[in-house]
Amino acid sequence: MAGLRLDCYPLFNDPPLIVPGASERDWMDGTPDRFAYRCTPLSIANASGWELINPVDLTASWNGGAGLEDIVVRADDGSVPAYASSHFGSGILTFQTGYLFRTDPDWVIWCRGSPNRMKPGIAPLDGIVETNWAPFTFTMNWRFLQPGSVRFAAGEPFCFLSLWPSVALENVTPRLRPLASDPDLEREYASWRDSRLAFNRKLAEQDPEAQAQKWQRFYLQGQSPTGRLRATEDHRIKRRLASPERDAGFGDLAPQGMSYVHGTGDHPPAQTDGAGLDETAVFRAVAADTAVDEATEMNETARLAVALMDGTRSLASIIDTLLDDFDVERERLAADMLQLAADLLARHAIARVG
Repeated sequence: MAGLRLDCYPLFNDPPLIVPGASERDWMDGTPDRFAYRCTPLSIANASGWELINPVDLTASWNGGAGLEDIVVRADDGSVPAYASSHFGSGILTFQTGYLFRTDPDWVIWCRGSPNRMKPGIAPLDGIVETNWAPFTFTMNWRFLQPGSVRFAAGEPFCFLSLWPSVALENVTPRLRPLASDPDLEREYASWRDSRLAFNRKLAEQDPEAQAQKWQRFYLQGQSPTGRLRATEDHRIKRRLASPERDAGFGDLAPQGMSYVHGTGDHPPAQTDGAGLDETAVFRAVAADTAVDEATEMNETARLAVALMDGTRSLASIIDTLLDDFDVERERLAADMLQLAADLLARHAIARVG
């Protein structure tokens, strides 16, 4: 079966990275025993779309006024980023996506903040855009909750894109029905309810068997307690969407001199290693491409990526840290990292810099 269309047309030389949504969240990591990940619907929602990654560290401040001038945006180096601004007023911070998007005729884009990723002082605004016909760009908007300042770090997603059926929802009529009208479903529900209550009682009583089990896994296993109801082949306990692919023969992203970050004029070149790879872009992709179930080495690399993007750690020092943590020869680790970088360049269409 052919996949759905999601064509992304960059409008700048240096558009933001588009990466598959990650299942992980910092606050979920911080729950005792990471219990938040036991909620499969939570992590599936986190990964059900693509994230646009903020390219530079910036701070936006709002004084509470309704005017355009009442929001000030500054990058950490003091410059004014071209892609984030006060466009509507009324405490709304606007991000340009950097792309023109196109979807299949019956599908549109739901543009929003990343699911279950909260940000103090500001909230993302949702929009459903008819990308099945419109030759227009759209923006991602956040509204301040109160006067103050908020920070968007480099490598942090500022927009989340999901595909949505354009009109199918309009053909749905909710029905209020007595549960007894479906005897089989009623029996299965009662079985689950009784099992759940009994298990929670055992946990409260510190029953050793219940404590060892920690939680019931019926949803995770895709079956009811009786085993009579089972999930279809569409059942998912983990989700990983495809990374963007670059068309064969794809040339310049946009007219020379158009910079997403800096506006018109040439943008400064990225720092590169001997192989000509953009270290910041590579490790930003590593961080965004790491899922909760992937290898420990990849998770460690992703954590260190933040330090690299902040400029507080060099590639050499990160290799030293990885060598301390893992029994790997330096030459092999360096080769593996270069191969990983090459793979990420191909998967995320990060341009080589010269």
